[in-house]
Amino acid sequence: PPVCNDNECFRAQLGVQSYTYRPSSNLNDPRLVRIIFDSKFYAASYPDVVAWANGKVASQGGNFYDHVQWHWLNYGIPWGRIGAATFDPIYYMNVHPDLPAAFGWNNYAAAINHYVSNGRFEGRRASAFFDPGWYRARYGDLAGWANWAVIDHFTVNGMSEGRQGAPDFAPDCAPDCVHRAT
Repeated sequence: PPVCNDNECFRAQLGVQSYTYRPSSNLNDPRLVRIIFDSKFYAASYPDVVAWANGKVASQGGNFYDHVQWHWLNYGIPWGRIGAATFDPIYYMNVHPDLPAAFGWNNYAAAINHYVSNGRFEGRRASAFFDPGWYRARYGDLAGWANWAVIDHFTVNGMSEGRQGAPDFAPDCAPDCVHRAT
C-alpha cells in the first residue's frame, strides 16, 4: 500500500484536519465514485502522479486534479494502483480468490465494477485500511447499518472524525486519538 505522505492522504491522520472532498468529473462512472477514487488521496499517495500532473498543467494548462483523474483512468487502474482508502484493486483480488478466477488475475477494471455493483453490498473487504464489518462493530452508532452505508460513512465522515477503519491499521495520531494497532 502507498505510504501516507501528508495529512490529507488519510483524513484521520490527526483527526482534526478539515477535508474538502473534490468530486470527480463523472459520478456515474464506477471508476470515479468516492469509494473507488479520491483525487486528493491518489495524488498524495503517488509522488510520480503529482510530478506528472504538474507537468501537464505547465505544458497544457488545466486543473491539476483533472490531470490526476486522467492519470487514474489511463494509468492508475491498469497498473493496479489504489485510488482511495476504501478500495485497493490488488488487495481486493488477493483476498477474494473468486474474483481473479472470474476476471483474470490483473483485470482491475473488472474488480472495480464488481466492488461497486456487488462487493460493497456484500460487505467484502477491499482495502487493508478499511474493513466494513469491523468498522460497524467498533462504532455502536453504526450498528444495524447496511454494508454500503458503513463504507459511505467512513469516506464522508469517519476519516475526518479520526475513526479507525480496520483492526490492523490505524492512522498515525496525536496523543489523544486511537494508536496504530499492534
